[in-house]
Amino acid sequence: MKPLFAILCAAASLSAKADVQYQMTITDPAHHLAQVEMTQAKGAGKVDLMMPAWRTGRYQILDQADTLRAVTASIDGQPVAIEKIDKSTWRVMAEQSGTLKVSYQLYANRLGERLHHIDDSHAFIDASGAFLYSAATRQQPVTVALSVPKGWRSASGMEKTGEHSFKAANYDVLIDSPIETGIHQDYAFGAGGKDYQLVIWGDGNYQGQQMADDLKKMVTASQAIWQGYPFDRYLFMVHATSGERGATEHLNSTIIQTSRYNFAPREAYLRFLGTAAHEFVHTWNVKAYRGEGLVPYDYQHENYATLLWLAEGSTSYFQNQLLLRAGLMKPEEYFKVLASSIKAYRANPGRFSQSVSQASFDSWIEKGGDYGHNFSVNIYSEGALVSWLLDADLLKTTANKVSYRDLHQRLYAKHRIPETFNDQTLLDELKSLSGKDYSAFWAKKVKAPLGDIDFDALLDQFGLKLDAGDQALFTGLTLDDKGAVLGVEKDSPAWQAGLSDGDILVALDGLRLVPGTLEERLKAHKAGDKVKLTLFRRDALQSLEVTLGERPAEYKVVPVKHPSRAQKVAFKAWLGIDLPAPDANKA
Repeated sequence: MKPLFAILCAAASLSAKADVQYQMTITDPAHHLAQVEMTQAKGAGKVDLMMPAWRTGRYQILDQADTLRAVTASIDGQPVAIEKIDKSTWRVMAEQSGTLKVSYQLYANRLGERLHHIDDSHAFIDASGAFLYSAATRQQPVTVALSVPKGWRSASGMEKTGEHSFKAANYDVLIDSPIETGIHQDYAFGAGGKDYQLVIWGDGNYQGQQMADDLKKMVTASQAIWQGYPFDRYLFMVHATSGERGATEHLNSTIIQTSRYNFAPREAYLRFLGTAAHEFVHTWNVKAYRGEGLVPYDYQHENYATLLWLAEGSTSYFQNQLLLRAGLMKPEEYFKVLASSIKAYRANPGRFSQSVSQASFDSWIEKGGDYGHNFSVNIYSEGALVSWLLDADLLKTTANKVSYRDLHQRLYAKHRIPETFNDQTLLDELKSLSGKDYSAFWAKKVKAPLGDIDFDALLDQFGLKLDAGDQALFTGLTLDDKGAVLGVEKDSPAWQAGLSDGDILVALDGLRLVPGTLEERLKAHKAGDKVKLTLFRRDALQSLEVTLGERPAEYKVVPVKHPSRAQKVAFKAWLGIDLPAPDANKA
């Protein structure tokens, strides 16, 4: 038995080393390799070290531990056994306490998943794919030090302690604060008493200073929804790349990936700003407050939740409103976004099959594709429509005194993490704000498939109307560039004829069909005509007869010619700007 004095000294020593320390050395950037060392105090008994199975902001199991090799461990400098016991967990077998050091090689080449990437120009590191953790030390302070090539600069939402070093309150903060280090374009600005940084990796057709100026306007517009900010400093990380697309929100930062030539013309630039606004809205809606099932995060398993439609859909609903309020998007451009969302919704048969609540729960297994389009909805687009319907109902119920923005401000004020909320919480808050019981709305719009939406009535409330464009021929087919069927819209002419995904079209009316020419060939026909499509299905040749249909090629949302005072007031309460005159809409 050790003397008490020795035990106390050992305990004091472990306490003094309470921080979990990570050292990453980029060893071979050309081949995406780094060496990682993790150091932490270890108590008596075996300890399990885990790599998260998914990363925050993407509700999909990614099995991130596959990129670790040569995992070794030592305690107080002496090698000890470490064994992998499942796909994401390593167990240190030694029982003794002391200073535990674990080393491993990291292969970082999952750029498109926004997990990690190392090359000769930069490194992007999301901790969920790079740094092991133990449940016992998850809440302890964390430090990260990088050894990188000369001339690189490092940025993160974490507090900086050196040129290439950072600290975080715990692993949860670390995992939600990715690091971008390398050769960048760098811009700084202030707004609302907060500090902002824009870091751009990669060349492209962007104007960095203009981006920073526009982001400054956008972040300021957020105060039309919330009162105050959940951060003191915020970092925009942009990857201007070749093929990667997408973005992820983090605690006080975001990573946005887009084609290096997608910053112009204006329509493309607005998409970039919309993505930036989306991720910035998430700083409140998800990072400051989020629904039941996601608090606290379980990094090793699926986190099932029925309110992801609010997390993603409401964020999508607000993103372009921020641009509109900031003066970055014109009203007619916002109307074009609305028209596009209406067109997409009406072309989605899944609106009759799945609720946004069920789509939220199933996000972890959602695969998209032909079946997904025909029998599922999207938590982003359909979630945005539910948000719009709820906003319109709140404004109508309260004579434009309460909007959907007020619900989100209430969530920020009363239900911030570590608190959470569920459907009943939302119903209670809605009743408190409006005096109305929204249970019936919830049953019809959230828990049941949305089905058809009366967009005419919805738009009319705000002095707008929906104009359908010219009719266009419609088959319901989606083809790839080789003539293979990717999707067949449910109940469309092609669906009724029996076409299926995987069919390969080779002829139309007995003549060879060159891939990419079907639409042009059909211009010689009109709705109601019957055409013969010859195809290969599992190598067997067959022909099917399709009766061509039609539907509007485009929709336009425009102001009504003679809006009432009530419509003008409702529009201003909804979007914060005046309803434009009809001739001002030139989208």
